[in-house]
Amino acid sequence: MRRLAALLLLLLLPACYQVGTEVVPAARAVRVAGLTDGLYRRADGTEVMVRWNAHESRYDIGVNGGRARAEPVTDRLFLVDYVDKFHLALLVSADAEGIAVHLPAAASEARLLADYRVARKAGPVDGLAGPADAVRACLLAMASVDDLAVAERLTRVR
Repeated sequence: MRRLAALLLLLLLPACYQVGTEVVPAARAVRVAGLTDGLYRRADGTEVMVRWNAHESRYDIGVNGGRARAEPVTDRLFLVDYVDKFHLALLVSADAEGIAVHLPAAASEARLLADYRVARKAGPVDGLAGPADAVRACLLAMASVDDLAVAERLTRVR
């Protein structure tokens, strides 16, 4: 059941992109400052367990296999690569109260997609299509736009 909750959490999350490949290499993965192990809840009540796995330099999400790697992009933002049945990319920040997922405004997103020649594919979770290095570069550039805003917040429960 927790695996389903974790999958639903990310599939329903409007602030992520489905990608075709890894966007955070294991060598760049770090533990996110301010993100503690525990149970987190979205505004809709969906809950997910997050635990740091030091041996693998990643987060284990839920109970049965979801995993995430985080790479620092700015002093407060991280590019997160989540893998379960799908490969998803998110921009996140964390503090003692929870996790915030960020997206650029539509105009900035469109400009960056064009600049990096990455296509946005509409779907239940919008996808990014293009060469893997271009997708990664585009996501990293999104972290530096002035109009980046919190699109979703997960509150730490325990």
